[in-house]
Amino acid sequence: DLAEEKGKKIGKEEGKIEVAKAMLANNVDVNTIVKFTGLSISEIEELSGNL
Repeated sequence: DLAEEKGKKIGKEEGKIEVAKAMLANNVDVNTIVKFTGLSISEIEELSGNL
């Protein structure tokens, strides 16, 4: 159903964000994080400001 699909999508996005945060904490290059998470550079830069 629609709510379940929306929940799955949100969960996947949150997972990508957690991976990106861990990679940032380990000084991984932003372009590498983009490649592995599918997040945009601006999203990753925003996350790096929140660490």
